[in-house]
Parts: sequence; C-alpha cells; structure tokens
Amino acid sequence: HEWAAAAEAAEPSVATTRRLREERASATAKIMREALTEQMERKAEKARQEREAELGEERRWVAQALEEEQKSRLEALAAQRDRAETLNREWDRQQRVREKEIEAQAV
Repeated sequence: HEWAAAAEAAEPSVATTRRLREERASATAKIMREALTEQMERKAEKARQEREAELGEERRWVAQALEEEQKSRLEALAAQRDRAETLNREWDRQQRVREKEIEAQAV
C-alpha cells in the first residue's frame, strides 16, 4: 500500500491541476494578445508609411502644378509686356508721322 500512497502523493491535486490549466490559459492569452498587438502595430505602421508615400507623391504633384502655373503666368506677363511695348512703339511712330504731316501742311 505504500506504492499507492506514493502514487497519490505524486499526482497533482485537482486544485493544482486547475491552477496549472488557468496559468497555461493565461499565458496563452497573453501571448495571443502580444501577437495581435504586434500585428496591429505593423499594420498601423504600414498604413502610416503608405499615407506618407501618397502625401509625398501628392506634394510633388502640387509643387509641379504650381511651378507650371507660375511659369505660365510669367510667360503671359512677358507676352503682355511685349504687346504693350509694341503698341507704344507703334503709337510713337504714328505720332511722329502725324507731326510731320502737320508740319508739312503748315509749310
């Protein structure tokens, strides 16, 4: 009967078994939470990087559009200035012609 008593002593009690199961379940839950947290963090970081890349591309596009618009405005201003100079030269030429005509009529 000694061997039966030793076997009973070697077997964990119901409370010990329950505690071990709870500890295992708790450890498993903790590992799962950590894995899920890591997965969520990686996903959030990937989304942040994608947004950053999209914003960078959008910024480049906007900068290019602004540069083209500024170039277009500068070209339009230069063309307007050239037209104004041409008109002023033509006006001055016509004035000189009129002055000569008036002088010729006066003589």
